[in-house]
Amino acid sequence: MSVSDNTKNSFFLSLLTLLFILSFSLESQASLSGNQLQPLELRSQSFFHALRLNTHSQNAKALNPSAAEISIFDDISSTWANSDDFVMDFNMNDLRLNLAWGLDNGWNMIASFSERRIMNTHLDQPTISFHKAMGLGQDGRLDVAKHRSLIGIDAYAIYVDDFNHLTLSRPIELQLSKQIFDSEASAIAVRIISQLETADSWTKKGSLDIAVQIDLRYQLAATALFASAAYSWLDQDDFLGLPLKNEIFMLNLGAAWAVYEHSAIQIQYQSNEGAVENMGELSAVNHEVSLGYRWQNRQWAFETAVTENLLTFYNSPDIAFHGGITYKI
Repeated sequence: MSVSDNTKNSFFLSLLTLLFILSFSLESQASLSGNQLQPLELRSQSFFHALRLNTHSQNAKALNPSAAEISIFDDISSTWANSDDFVMDFNMNDLRLNLAWGLDNGWNMIASFSERRIMNTHLDQPTISFHKAMGLGQDGRLDVAKHRSLIGIDAYAIYVDDFNHLTLSRPIELQLSKQIFDSEASAIAVRIISQLETADSWTKKGSLDIAVQIDLRYQLAATALFASAAYSWLDQDDFLGLPLKNEIFMLNLGAAWAVYEHSAIQIQYQSNEGAVENMGELSAVNHEVSLGYRWQNRQWAFETAVTENLLTFYNSPDIAFHGGITYKI
């Protein structure tokens, strides 16, 4: 790991610590100290995880029977990898529509429609400016043209460029969840998730992925703690000849603090097993940490977050931005 990598790790760990301390100095409001505190709908923006089913933290509290929600989420991300073994430089847009229904006895059903597209999201210059302002190294960013789309992996003779506007993935996802424990302070839910791929590009059209997941929530005054863990069985086993793992474990940890009326600040950490077989940092566990904000009233919810990678930098997004709107029907 380079000096600039260590500097980046230190900076974001210090920022997380500062946010954690400041959160307890803010005046919490009872209006968000109950069940409205919930994790942000953040899934990994790591490229090789975006090819297939991409599990993420979800709310352990079930919707009431006959309740329904419609949500739209959008994430834009910048990927930069500049190692001796591989080069990756592109932006991605991850758009998702969710429909959720509350059933009887703690059962919920969710249908999700997504499109992940490689496109110029104009994040190159903001990333360069951020690194410059924080005194972080540019790792070769200044030596190449902005807004490239390039993947090169010498060991597998992979070299593709100029693929902006490529529809990377367009899956349909179905979930069935059951809240198995509910108390004033805690909730536990289990869910089974399936995803069918409909795009035919670098993804395998017709591939079927399945995952099982457990979600936990614990409420302490105006603070809520979240945890999710999932195990996925994935159908597509290669990317242009590069072997991919068929089984992936995901862990997500988070916390939310009610601050002011209807508002919460949030921290979330997600790790995934490396998706690639025997390819250096692409095979290592990726770490993504997000700082976010959520506003909610009885009918609407708005959320936003910024995500950075930690510890390993070439198997996850350089930076990503998240936004979402939920309407309770």
